[in-house]
Amino acid sequence: MKTFKYAIYLIAALAAFNTAFAAEDGPKIISKDGAKLYEFYAGQSRFLMNPEEGALLMSWHVKRADGSERSVIYWPENGTVRGNINTVYGGAPIFFPFSGISFADGKANMWKTPTGQVCPMRKFGFTDNGKFEIVSVSADSIVLKFVHGEYSKKAYPFDFDLFVSYKFSPKSYTMEMKFQNKSDIALPWGAGCHPFVTMPWNKGEKHSDYRMLLDNDKAYYVDNAKGVLLPAAKLKEKCFGNIAMQGRIHAGLKSGIIKVGPKSGKEDITFIINNGKVGPTFTLVNWGKPDETPFWAVEPWMVAPLSAGNNAPTVPAHGEGIFKVEVKL
Repeated sequence: MKTFKYAIYLIAALAAFNTAFAAEDGPKIISKDGAKLYEFYAGQSRFLMNPEEGALLMSWHVKRADGSERSVIYWPENGTVRGNINTVYGGAPIFFPFSGISFADGKANMWKTPTGQVCPMRKFGFTDNGKFEIVSVSADSIVLKFVHGEYSKKAYPFDFDLFVSYKFSPKSYTMEMKFQNKSDIALPWGAGCHPFVTMPWNKGEKHSDYRMLLDNDKAYYVDNAKGVLLPAAKLKEKCFGNIAMQGRIHAGLKSGIIKVGPKSGKEDITFIINNGKVGPTFTLVNWGKPDETPFWAVEPWMVAPLSAGNNAPTVPAHGEGIFKVEVKL
């Protein structure tokens, strides 16, 4: 009888060990609406991804000291797991090869390539609704590779690879896009990402209780119909209760470090672009509606809209470009 009991205990212990090992060895995989979602855990943080569709980080939740859970990156409750930036307001979509709208020869959603071709270019490019394959995955990281499709080949008719990686930590995550130019000519690019930050995140607060700290000296709005940038008046304070923040393009960045949070200065979210080092074309874009949307978008872009075929940075032939954003509490 004792031998039987010991055997039962041993089986239970092994089952517990295997469960713990599986949790440590990789993310939890969830099937929903025909998609394979990956849930990563790091300390008190929980990150949900749809990696093969848009390399999309859908949400980030963190458990507070009182046991409640705070939403950091917003995703609509019971929302679809599919869609693109025009149909689903949530997550942290990525943009490639360009951010914002493109124009060529007076036509929207077109751009002129370095070889003089006029090609289609959907607003925000083609990765936010693109297909990706998993290169590697661990308990706290994932590496994805963009899968070329019919549209991407027409829109960006060059030889390249794009890798997207995520690293998850208890109080942060880092997203990195690695653009490998396999062509014999320099190629322009202007990647970006579009995190929808849940706001407010404390009960009883309004958007007007939140502000953004960003050092910059220019600002614009874009007229998507006419394809022009319109200069914006300077703001004394970048407050999310101000309608002037909606669609605002903050340019002339003097730093790649941005802080978003309550005016009290507590619980800031910090965005770090390319380790704090930004080029002259980099921008930070905001989108939301004061006290209407349950979020405000805080969007680091390598370029302003209308940069495709104009002043976008280039990657040399057979060279490599990096765009990285860290978001931390």
